[in-house]
Amino acid sequence: MSKTVAGTMQVKEVAQVLNNVGAGLGTQTFINANAATLALKAEDSGKTILLNRAAGCDVTLPAAAEGLKYKFLIIASVTSNDYSVTAAAATDLFYGLITNIDTDNTNALAFYAPDGSDDDAFSLDGSTQGGLIGDEFEVTCIGPAKWWFHGTLRGTGTVATPFA
Repeated sequence: MSKTVAGTMQVKEVAQVLNNVGAGLGTQTFINANAATLALKAEDSGKTILLNRAAGCDVTLPAAAEGLKYKFLIIASVTSNDYSVTAAAATDLFYGLITNIDTDNTNALAFYAPDGSDDDAFSLDGSTQGGLIGDEFEVTCIGPAKWWFHGTLRGTGTVATPFA
């Protein structure tokens, strides 16, 4: 069975439809990130974070614990500030690979990986680093102080790495 979703559907309605898709899982499967900050908890693992604030949202991951996993979907393009994801501790480092599609040219692909030495922040600016409606990425803790990122972003202008 398929359901057609109107282009003017409100965020609350989108979240309700998405939660109905995940019905039977026992808990709410989505978190609507529509405030300036969001501190994720270990018990939020497995949930999808709906980045839904044009003025950006600073998300802080919980203390690294192997197996924690969060999916992020951008449902409102960031137009000021940034969407950011930061480790709980500066010693928790980011690994993985993000694809950024340059929408200004011929949809050229750029790939960005953190350097594994000091990257503990991930930032999307709504332009060169991604942060547009439809972008998505996942973050999984793969070991002590190690978070794995992967996903697809779309950038405008000269695309750049979201890792810092």
